[in-house]
Amino acid sequence: MEHESYWKAAGLGALAGVRSVGAPAVVANTRARRDQGLITAPSLPPAWRGLLSLLAAGELVGDKLPFTPARTKPVSLLARVGSGALLGSLFARKGEAKVGPALFGAAAALAATFASFGLRRLAIERSKTFGYALGFIEDALVLGAGARLAGSTPRG
Repeated sequence: MEHESYWKAAGLGALAGVRSVGAPAVVANTRARRDQGLITAPSLPPAWRGLLSLLAAGELVGDKLPFTPARTKPVSLLARVGSGALLGSLFARKGEAKVGPALFGAAAALAATFASFGLRRLAIERSKTFGYALGFIEDALVLGAGARLAGSTPRG
């Protein structure tokens, strides 16, 4: 399919906007389990995948804590946009410039960061319980959709 890498870059970028470390961890571990490696980069060694998974687990817990800074703060926002760009670039088709998918990933991460922040804030204002439940829904979305997107290989 034409532009398949751009759709995948946007999807993974959006997930990075929700979980900056979780999305790359899911991609790295999904690709390793399928023994395919990433399309345009070598697979991460097991120790790096383990570290990335540990950081992602910390992110899943930290996201629910009341003193965790907002995802729209500059450092957090930069991490999310950078993560989206990295994931987008990894899924460029063979022979395709990585810049386009990276930009799509970054833009999707930026949009998803603000959208998920707004939705989460609104949910917490309505009900703290629902707000925290939405955090778990975000986790499930990143894990499930990330594994699905990472598991398919762009043609080319």
